[in-house]
Amino acid sequence: MPSTRTIGLLLLVGYALSQGLRDVYLAGAFGAIGFFDLVLLAFTSATAFFTVCLAVARPTDFKLLLRHWRSLLAVNITTTIAWLCYFGALNLIEPSVVSTIFAGVSPIGVALFALLGLRSADGAAAQPAERRLHIAILAAMAFLA
Repeated sequence: MPSTRTIGLLLLVGYALSQGLRDVYLAGAFGAIGFFDLVLLAFTSATAFFTVCLAVARPTDFKLLLRHWRSLLAVNITTTIAWLCYFGALNLIEPSVVSTIFAGVSPIGVALFALLGLRSADGAAAQPAERRLHIAILAAMAFLA
């Protein structure tokens, strides 16, 4: 049986390859379609499907979701903006660059939220090594931009 390090490395390589294939495929498959139309279709159909699935399979969780509608709305709006930026970028620049930037946005967002005083649910603050990595990712993203 391979070691956990080998498995981790293989999973990382597989993830990177799958993201590259996804980006190249999406750029070719949806390049001629307006990305606003595509995102509207994708988000509307996914929202409808998973709302029905949750309401049928887990009605108590669905009620909990309805009680926290503001958080749900915030998550959906920010996710929609992220995907709009992603698809828009695929129309403008190379898919590999788009993927790199898209992967760097989350750590940068976490770092910016930490600067604003927001913490994770357990209240843990980023360690100094994590902060240095966030700065390095931000520098790489600025270079790519």
